[in-house]
Amino acid sequence: MARRRIGIAAAGLVASWACAFTAAAQTQTQTVTGTLTVTATVESSCSISGGTLAFRAYGSGQSTDLDAQGQIDYTNCPTGTLTFELDNGQNANGTQRRMRSGSNFLVYEIFRNAGRTLRWGSGSEANAQQLLAAGNGSVPVYGRIPRNQSVPPGSYSDTITITLRF
Repeated sequence: MARRRIGIAAAGLVASWACAFTAAAQTQTQTVTGTLTVTATVESSCSISGGTLAFRAYGSGQSTDLDAQGQIDYTNCPTGTLTFELDNGQNANGTQRRMRSGSNFLVYEIFRNAGRTLRWGSGSEANAQQLLAAGNGSVPVYGRIPRNQSVPPGSYSDTITITLRF
């Protein structure tokens, strides 16, 4: 009879050990949740603020060219090449830029250089600037009203569209 007791005692011991192992396995497969914070900073894109090219008074038919200088400002631009393109304006006749006052026109031109020899337009006439450090700056604009234009008095103006590629 003693053997039976040992067998029963051993079976009870195995059953106790199996329950303990099952409980330990259940505690090892518990689930815990947490959070992950994700952030990003979005910077303002490269932009331009249209400049002004303001000529002094032009005397109708004057015998000398009238020159002016302005600038186009840019902000938050990356390093690399900034390419500024100008269209021919709202009052152009083909590629000839013209300011308008009522039904009258005054021819003018915009240049990339102070010597006023390089027309500023689009494509091969664009103004490319190499920006070595990201940031803000300005690009000079050179204008000229050619001499010997006889036009009526008035306030003449035009609007040029500036395109910046970077």
